[in-house]
Amino acid sequence: MATFSLEKALASRVVLLSGDEDALRKRALAEILAAIEDPDGFDREHFESDSPAGKWLASASTIPFLSERRVVIVRRILRADMSELSPDKLKALPASSMLILVADEEASDSNREKGGSKGKWEALVDQGGGYVSKLSTPPGAASQQLKAEATRLGKQITPRALDLLLDMTGGNLTRGLDELDKLALLVGTGSQIREEDVRMVAVPSREWRVFTLVDEVLDRNIAGAFTQLQILLEGAKSDDAVFSSLIPTFHWTLRMLFQAVTLKEAGLTLSKISEEDASKLPTKNNLQKAHPFVAKKMERMAARLTSHRAAKLLKILGDADARMRGAETKYSTAETLERMTLEMAAV
Repeated sequence: MATFSLEKALASRVVLLSGDEDALRKRALAEILAAIEDPDGFDREHFESDSPAGKWLASASTIPFLSERRVVIVRRILRADMSELSPDKLKALPASSMLILVADEEASDSNREKGGSKGKWEALVDQGGGYVSKLSTPPGAASQQLKAEATRLGKQITPRALDLLLDMTGGNLTRGLDELDKLALLVGTGSQIREEDVRMVAVPSREWRVFTLVDEVLDRNIAGAFTQLQILLEGAKSDDAVFSSLIPTFHWTLRMLFQAVTLKEAGLTLSKISEEDASKLPTKNNLQKAHPFVAKKMERMAARLTSHRAAKLLKILGDADARMRGAETKYSTAETLERMTLEMAAV
């Protein structure tokens, strides 16, 4: 588990629970609330991010009625308007205040951020003298925690099943824990969770579907690629969803793959790369900063590509994006993406 200091949180007037693990954010929030005595809830108020920031600050500044702290919790903070806030306003909160900001949004929701990025909120709270807790799972920790949770549920999970579960959930502990609960129910009185159980029950992430589609394309398995594309289109449900989530996921995947191919051709790996070479990687969508499962998958796929072919895949995706936005004769979104998949397989 990423480090969370309850002591630092309780000593602060403003706390931001950030990071990409919802399970860890919920656990940290529960620890804070359990440590503050307020049995009747008179000194606790909840807000959604669409409420004006001035309202949260006013509530947090109210003198507590029955407890030592006035606790105000604001959820989905990345969608909130930052314009009313400043470090000075946060510093001006009385010592009896505790304003808890929770970045409930997952990474895939970043395109819906309205008020400011996670980094901007983290900087604001830090400059305002608050405590920022970035709750993420360190490399390799998700595997151990999922095994421990399976044991707690009275089950054993085979190594292949565990690897597949991590793969399908993008290495995200929160998603993995949710799927593990369903798997425990599936096996019932059985003691072991197997690979076929995971395939039957676990709901793959969108990223996993895109990875699998690209994998099928590299193998020139058109039927398999079209199957994954159909599932992705059903999940997107509208053209707006394709533009806001599916296309960016394709771009992200191919940019990561291009970096892996470039490193391979330079005789480098992420585990053996100098600081000088690492500094040449893109600042945004940096493979070195990606989850270990992503890096491993990209290095495996890169073995079947050259940088020239990887660049062609990116161009094909860009052309498909332009067609869907009306740069050429208008075809349906599905037809355009099917053409894109065929052109990628031809590469």
